Amino acid sequence: MKTKILSKTRLAYMAAFIDGEGSLECQKEMQKKGATPRYSIRLSFTLCTREPLDTFTRWLGGSLKMYPPANERRSARFRLHIPKGTAIPLIKSCLPFFILKRQQAQLILGIEE
Repeated sequence: MKTKILSKTRLAYMAAFIDGEGSLECQKEMQKKGATPRYSIRLSFTLCTREPLDTFTRWLGGSLKMYPPANERRSARFRLHIPKGTAIPLIKSCLPFFILKRQQAQLILGIEE
């Protein structure tokens, strides 16, 4: 869990980035032949600018995936997926700094508990 080594400034920066550019999702999935639902939690970023994602990769680990341009008018896209084992502690640590996605983060943390 690398979020313990992040300063409050970095946590606030991450929270602001998640608020503005992040995709914070919780999806209900039914297991085959099962009655109990399973919840998949995802935290990811998809940008045309690689630099912020490189910084997050250094802070949290993980790897970037590049998607080439669909045509000559489009830019390449970079995607960073934060795995659940890192995403949950990160969301907990960023909770005091969230503005737009605070309620969403609280609901996801409630489901995870």
